[in-house]
Amino acid sequence: MQRALGFVHPARLAGVAIALCAGLIVSSSSAQTPAPKPEVSAPKRTETVVYDNWTVTCNDTLSKDAKRTCAANLRIVNNKTQQNLLVWEIGNDAAGKPTFALRVPLGILTRPGIVLTVAGGKPHKIDFVLCDPQGCEAAGAFDNALSRELGAASEATVTFVATTGQAIALKVPLKGIAEAVPALRD
Repeated sequence: MQRALGFVHPARLAGVAIALCAGLIVSSSSAQTPAPKPEVSAPKRTETVVYDNWTVTCNDTLSKDAKRTCAANLRIVNNKTQQNLLVWEIGNDAAGKPTFALRVPLGILTRPGIVLTVAGGKPHKIDFVLCDPQGCEAAGAFDNALSRELGAASEATVTFVATTGQAIALKVPLKGIAEAVPALRD
């Protein structure tokens, strides 16, 4: 009965598997082509400076036409699970225009977007631009008015809506942003 169902004794199966693997190894090693030579690139330099709650990271290459790119970021982490509740990054987009992104965990409603309220001022609605396995991200332009507003405040509130319909409001300490933003341009 076991033979009719295609049962093969484990010892015989192991022998067949070893023979097949050995054949694959031999045939793959004989068909190998030489590995391409790696491209030589200029050495890269990374500089990280912490301004209270904000971390500014700048990258450039050590070549004569190097372009320096910097981003400031702040993380709000759940102390129990160590999960990121909010990752806020300020930098430049591919065209060099100042921009910012707010990333929150999955399990949120994307249609309402994120609302950023700085020191009880006028709310800024930011639309989500993508969701991936790491969370959902809303992005917007980082203009001088927003930069001044954030630099003058000690706290902001980031609000988004869970799939249950419950609004989640995170208090975000802004200490250090007044120093971090100018460091992006240095």
